[in-house]
Amino acid sequence: MVAPYPDAWDIPEDVEKLVIPSEYQLTFLRYFHIQPDSAHRGREATLSSVGRSFWWSNMAKSVKSFCKHCLGCQLRKSSHDPLVGRLRTSIYTKPFSAIGVDLIEMPPGESDVEGHPYHFIFHAVCLFSNYVITRPLRSKSMMDVAKCLFNEVICHHGYFGTIRSDRGKEFCNSLLDELYKFGNVEVQRTSSLRAQFNGQCERAHRFPMDALAILCSGREDRWPHFLQPVTFAHNTNPGNGRLFSPYFITHGGRNPPTLPDLLLKSGSDSSCEPSDLEIDSMAVDMVESMKTAHVCVRLALLDARLKAKNKYDKNRSVPDFVEGDFVGLRAPPRRSKLSLKWRGPYIVSDPCNNTVLLKSVPHGPPTTGTRVNVDRLIHLNLSGDLNSTIVEGSVIDNQHGLVNLPAISEA
Repeated sequence: MVAPYPDAWDIPEDVEKLVIPSEYQLTFLRYFHIQPDSAHRGREATLSSVGRSFWWSNMAKSVKSFCKHCLGCQLRKSSHDPLVGRLRTSIYTKPFSAIGVDLIEMPPGESDVEGHPYHFIFHAVCLFSNYVITRPLRSKSMMDVAKCLFNEVICHHGYFGTIRSDRGKEFCNSLLDELYKFGNVEVQRTSSLRAQFNGQCERAHRFPMDALAILCSGREDRWPHFLQPVTFAHNTNPGNGRLFSPYFITHGGRNPPTLPDLLLKSGSDSSCEPSDLEIDSMAVDMVESMKTAHVCVRLALLDARLKAKNKYDKNRSVPDFVEGDFVGLRAPPRRSKLSLKWRGPYIVSDPCNNTVLLKSVPHGPPTTGTRVNVDRLIHLNLSGDLNSTIVEGSVIDNQHGLVNLPAISEA
């Protein structure tokens, strides 16, 4: 029995095709999508292949549904569901109550006194004042990083209450853990592939890197000589979202005199010393100006955080994972180009706020037993009995049984 297939634009209407009974449609879909010579092509390519020689009622709808429910395609080709969850903001109240730290890898710089070239920049930023501390490092060993953190941050500004860093070994080690324990420091580390958590520190990289790239054009090994002047320029100028310079917010008083200031004062008489009364008045004025500056900075930070939160939350949805949903979990960074982007399927269990527990399915990958943030999950379209979806001991290895979709439209 033959019938025309008018839905395919690239096939002449006078071509006769074999009509496939409903009980064999799934077999044909598996062959034209899953077999190696079909290679999991997309919906349009699969429909074109099937429609060249075969026909059944609602074929386009069947092909679309089959490709949508193909587990292999979902685990490899899916990008991500719309982002879920709301932005959580942190408001700090005083300088160096919280800092962010990171290392910037650099081209080999000029050698130090011992003849070892510099390869890294230690970069710390106060999350309240945006005051930046930078130092060149020869290596990123835990001893060098811990020594720099202690000498350049703690010994100048005291212990901080919170520190944010990535999960590099230079920041996750027993030496720094002991240092944090002594100072009762709360440690916050970014999750894998989620550097936005330490976004203020990451954003603070941009100015010194741009300035060094311009100043060291054609002489990249000279970057250690320009690092401190560039840092000084950042700290003595007001930035976005703050009404005062990081130096003023952190230390009080006016900025250190720069070359233009010295040129302006060169013709003035600065030989007279202030009296004790004038010194006392200056101290009182500095304290009052610091209080005013901190209040203004808090208000400016609060306004900036609220604007960022409103912008972030605008296109975000409330987490909608419920008990029993089939989901895929974002895989670790791909070790090869043939790795899958997602692992699964898993079953959602005990959803709470933005986290869920995952349960394994028969013949599926094992779970870790820990709660997972919903940002790392995608919905998987699996219909019918799970045992008929995952068969013969493997989700991916058995290509013939990769997908069993009983909900195929009948002829």
